Amino acid sequence: MSIEVYHGSNVVVEKPVIMPYTRPLDFGAGFYVTTYYDQAKLWSEKKAKRFKGSAIINKYTFDLTGLHIKEFKAANEEWIDFVVASRQSRSAIKHDYDVIKGEVADDMVFDSIALYIREIFTKERLIEELKTKMKNDQLCLATQKALERLSFTGVIYT
Repeated sequence: MSIEVYHGSNVVVEKPVIMPYTRPLDFGAGFYVTTYYDQAKLWSEKKAKRFKGSAIINKYTFDLTGLHIKEFKAANEEWIDFVVASRQSRSAIKHDYDVIKGEVADDMVFDSIALYIREIFTKERLIEELKTKMKNDQLCLATQKALERLSFTGVIYT
């Protein structure tokens, strides 16, 4: 099964690589894409503003066949535990997934997660908060096998 995915950037990325673990991301080290054009546009505009250059949306087709995929279908307890562990760790979280798919913990979402980490929110309250804030997705391509299934199809300058 193939899907269309996008990567927002300030550069054209024809040959993606797995970015090393240099900062805490939701699902750890990898190459991140989304199925939502608007999400990629937002990412591209943030990167262009932060690092200069043009806002660029890289487009790909992605063949999921035969990949070991972890999909978080909602911002539930398991998703919270994974994101918190990934973001709090000083090294990459160990797992054997080729792809991890789930919601994006953007700034608004992570503010709520921070309240959970500080034990101001219970996990149940956090889940309720997240239901109103999450309307996006991300796929972390965590292995070379996953990257080999990604085919560059072009760019959109926003």
